[in-house]
Amino acid sequence: MFENYNSIGIGTQDWKMDRLNHLIKELHIDVVAGCETNVDWRQTPDGMLDLLVPRMGKKGCTAHNTTGDILHKAQRGGVVMAAVGRMCDAVSPTDGIGRDPTGLGRFCWIQVGTGESKTYLVSAYIPHKPPRSAKGETNWEQQQCFYHARGEFRNPDEILIEDLLAQFKIWREAGSEVILALDANQDVYDGILATKLSECPYNMCCLLQQATGAKVPNSHFRGRRPITTIFGSNGLTVGDGMVYPHWYGVGDHRVFVVEVSAASLFGGKFPTIGSPKARTLNCKIARCRKNYNNVLKSLCDRHKMHEKLLRLKVLDESVSAADYQLMHNKWDNELGDFMASAEEQCSKFKSCQIEYSPTVGLWLKRRSILKWILRWHDGKVPDSRNLERAARRNGIESPLTSPREDIEARLVACIGHLMELRKIAPELRTKHLRQCLITAIENGDEEAIQEITRF
Repeated sequence: MFENYNSIGIGTQDWKMDRLNHLIKELHIDVVAGCETNVDWRQTPDGMLDLLVPRMGKKGCTAHNTTGDILHKAQRGGVVMAAVGRMCDAVSPTDGIGRDPTGLGRFCWIQVGTGESKTYLVSAYIPHKPPRSAKGETNWEQQQCFYHARGEFRNPDEILIEDLLAQFKIWREAGSEVILALDANQDVYDGILATKLSECPYNMCCLLQQATGAKVPNSHFRGRRPITTIFGSNGLTVGDGMVYPHWYGVGDHRVFVVEVSAASLFGGKFPTIGSPKARTLNCKIARCRKNYNNVLKSLCDRHKMHEKLLRLKVLDESVSAADYQLMHNKWDNELGDFMASAEEQCSKFKSCQIEYSPTVGLWLKRRSILKWILRWHDGKVPDSRNLERAARRNGIESPLTSPREDIEARLVACIGHLMELRKIAPELRTKHLRQCLITAIENGDEEAIQEITRF
């Protein structure tokens, strides 16, 4: 997934990170790329990877201009590229992460796979020439000052294109695949970069056009040209793709999502034992351990895994060693699938959008039910009995007799109330936990006490 964020909003627009994290989970994204983060990460308490989908594994990097004196946190430009979840295991453990060597933060990359099957995933931002009224703070002007001080008087976009092509040539001649996600600020079909990438040895084209069967539209909501896309080399196998409408993401550009087969990226084989970053199971929490064991036991009992293993043990000598190994590997792979399924079912990640308390939970339920009622108005709820019961329990009157406009107005009011509660949500959360702790102490529930006080 790639997007020009037009500032990730650290310290000013917290909803942007919330929205980005929601999209990553909603769309099941494995690799996140973006540009124009507009942050000097040296001046923030948390890095981009710390804020990205909390409590999920990430492996990647950010890049921003570190060559000059920064007067504020809003450093222009900047890029990010990160693998999320199990994809972390595919990132090369030795030389799998890299940045722009000039320190200008023009591009960064991660390498997935090793040996003969490996791919470099690059996120880049090519700045555009600012108007004469600019005050010297644009990304173009910062790079121009850097190059002028070193006796280089070409335009920054020309230099960046030359540097990218030089790096891609090394990777392509070594037999590696390359994916480039960028805001080029030039036509991605007729521009200088697109024309060069289509030639040998790069042999790269627009993956979105392959996936959707149509050229990508304008990226910026006021623009007319397609200036943003995801390029890929000819050895990659592309599946589905999507170019979302404006304002779907966090900035004023479109969100671009493309599906690429794991086999063409890195051979398709994950390590047998996943690293902690790539797993969703948190063994430090007793509740998660208990849920994981219960779900895994249920799956094994339902699919008779113990009986299958016993049948393998009593096979006679008529089965060759090679056939026995294949049968045992099949059983082992099936058990591995059940373990991965149990991890997904037993773990729930906080959205981190608002601290939970019973008061907040009530309004979250009301918001969910109001959306449910709108789906009923659209004819997508064939049986309304559960809906009516849930509305009655949460104090929502006349759920099915009220007109749609009334329900939409209630939903807007509910969301507005949640935004107000967000300011005092930490205080409500602390009060709720204190009450839970008092109750646990009175009941002598040591496990509950440990869970409440573990943070």
